[in-house]
Amino acid sequence: MKPLNVVIKGFVVKSAAQILEKAFEDIPLGYCMTVLDKDADRPNLKAEEHVSLYSPKLRMIDMEGGYDIDWNTIRPLDEKLIYDMRECEAIVLDMFSRYERNTTISYEQRKRAYLQHLRYWNHILEEKKIDLCIISHIPHNCFDNVLYRLCKLKGIPTTLFYYGIVPDALMYMTDWEESAIEVRDRYKELQSEHPNGSLDIQLSKECQEYFEKQTDSSRDSAPWYMDMVPSHPSKRSVGSWIGIGMSLGFKKPVQFLSHICSHTFWQQKLRQSRAFRFYESHCTEPDLNKKYVYVALQSQPECSTSPMAGAFVDQLLTVQLLSACLPEDVHLYVKEHPHQGGRCRSVEYYKDFLAVDRVQLVSRSFSTYHLIEHATAVSTATGTVGFEALFREKPVFLFGHRFFQYAPGVYPIHSEEDCKKAVEEIYNKGKRPRLADVRLFFKAFDDVKVLGHVVTICEAATNITPEENAQSVGAFLSQKIREIVQS
Repeated sequence: MKPLNVVIKGFVVKSAAQILEKAFEDIPLGYCMTVLDKDADRPNLKAEEHVSLYSPKLRMIDMEGGYDIDWNTIRPLDEKLIYDMRECEAIVLDMFSRYERNTTISYEQRKRAYLQHLRYWNHILEEKKIDLCIISHIPHNCFDNVLYRLCKLKGIPTTLFYYGIVPDALMYMTDWEESAIEVRDRYKELQSEHPNGSLDIQLSKECQEYFEKQTDSSRDSAPWYMDMVPSHPSKRSVGSWIGIGMSLGFKKPVQFLSHICSHTFWQQKLRQSRAFRFYESHCTEPDLNKKYVYVALQSQPECSTSPMAGAFVDQLLTVQLLSACLPEDVHLYVKEHPHQGGRCRSVEYYKDFLAVDRVQLVSRSFSTYHLIEHATAVSTATGTVGFEALFREKPVFLFGHRFFQYAPGVYPIHSEEDCKKAVEEIYNKGKRPRLADVRLFFKAFDDVKVLGHVVTICEAATNITPEENAQSVGAFLSQKIREIVQS
């Protein structure tokens, strides 16, 4: 095998370096670029040239220090490349909002940063003749989305992971829009063996426990990662806010003082408070006896909507489309995500929801599972609520890209025509997913999932050691790299 030229980004876990060392243990490398969160994650790879960048600096708007290069040595951009990357540009300019915490990032700043990312990564891919790009997650940090889209444009193979429904379960993919096609293909094989589905097909211990939890209404069905997400700001005690402030004051006193003395900081806090109060004051008790679609909003800004929801990153669009297509007697119960913060939400945003016919806002404290149980269908961009609905035999309007887009009862929506067809199937033909088919699809997930984790949030729920994680993920990645090279 000739030496590979690769770009590697991510793997933010304790065993990050060991994963990559295992993956390239017997694979020769020429040029290797690793984009890391910290120096400790740098793997010891046998490469002819190994260069590392610091990922947090590249997420900033002013990233010259992150790339640390002489821009006069970087090849310029031309019109064709800029036009070919227009879709990426639109996504990334919106994606910069995830870094608007106590300041506003102007269009000029976003555009300048985007063009620098585009210019730099185009130069690296061309000059270093990159053969493969490995990203440990779906690219959502602006610069990595540019890198990913450029690779797609140039025909450079990419590998991605996304954490699964149960702990230590990774979904492997080469294209996040196609998502985990290995689940799709395995499900087709199982369907040919079990044309009527199966309630008895064997699942792993972890997946069996998940199945039982989702099909037992007496149990708490909340996803494993919900306890690891910070509580909603409006639910935090005064003591917790003081604790957060003191912690920041001791660790980063200059940043702390800058925040509390900033007019923008207090302006945003006031805007956030107004939005929280407005939402709850306009919530009404849902009538569970009516026909309704449960619309579960997702927390933003997050990877699960940008980029995974595509054009439907603005979740208001999904409600407007549903309202235009649904029968007149079907209502839309819209519930805010329990952990949604002040960013990406405003009084005006919620007013736009209330302006849509048959929309009713539901308090974020109302049980999501009660809403699923009584709904005629569930709507989500890519949220786990869509997968949970299937175990309750509820059809799903899916406005994004995730592995269960291939599941029975899921209707991927990308156009008005898609939505009308789904409405016809659900409300005129009465189609619903059957639990026997859902279990069969879950078996397909179980069969192709990769044991391990590659992002920090998963470490708190892991049942394996860092060494086991490195061995499992590293060996799997090594196998996939060889398959790509040989194809």
